[in-house]
Amino acid sequence: MEHYENQSNSNLDLAQFDDAFETAEVEEREFEAVPDGKYQVNVDRVELTRAQTSGNPMLKWTLRILAPTHKGRLLWRNNVMASNENIKWLKQDLYTCGLQLQKLSDLPGHLEQLLNIKLEVTKRTRGENENIYFNRRIVMADDAGAPGAAMDDMIPEDGKVVATTDDLNHDCGGGERKALNELAIEIHRIARSKGWWENRDPHDPQCQMALVALMHSELSEAVEAIRQPDGGNLGEELADTVIRVLDFCAAADIDIEAEIEAKVEKNRHRAYRHGGKRG
Repeated sequence: MEHYENQSNSNLDLAQFDDAFETAEVEEREFEAVPDGKYQVNVDRVELTRAQTSGNPMLKWTLRILAPTHKGRLLWRNNVMASNENIKWLKQDLYTCGLQLQKLSDLPGHLEQLLNIKLEVTKRTRGENENIYFNRRIVMADDAGAPGAAMDDMIPEDGKVVATTDDLNHDCGGGERKALNELAIEIHRIARSKGWWENRDPHDPQCQMALVALMHSELSEAVEAIRQPDGGNLGEELADTVIRVLDFCAAADIDIEAEIEAKVEKNRHRAYRHGGKRG
């Protein structure tokens, strides 16, 4: 029989919490696995540790989903360092995050630079294995470098090198503006709470056409605002249009950030006036 001993904690008095423990309600929680697909995530935690089975050095990422669905759920990626191919993947992930190092052994001192980075990732399940791939960085920042070798000296013998968002002591002032997908999710949550999505199926073509018509109606109201002697409330009407668009995108699982970025990139390479188009 195996025994677990922890003499250093043997003097802890837990009896004082017995009553609270007995009366505390336990909430049953059953979470379905996050489905495969593309997600926008925030890097909440990076931990330089060792793989439990092999003991090889490993960089463990904790990623919090921001959009387009399953907001708040967590994904994990582990960069085990056991082969040249592993190091290549790790170097690519660090590069995607904007962190370039002269030597891999410099990584422990740069973990905080990986926190709060926004990424687009792909989750792909093969059999029992869930894989997370870094596609691209969403929010750009000023970092530098490219990894090297020497791994064993990176991790203390009796501990781990960890960075979490709690380590960042910065003042956000009035708060950061939400990314489009985050804003879309919030808008959709409010719309649902007000009953606007009862008996609506965002994937039904008839429903989609009706919703797009409502977007058009908001633009028509913007035209009417312009016709007013005082200009009307043009800004509010345009805001209503955007709100309807983002509400629909969140409901229909449309990654509007990625769609806009792809369209902007496409337009960037088009000919002047798109080859002679008017308007």
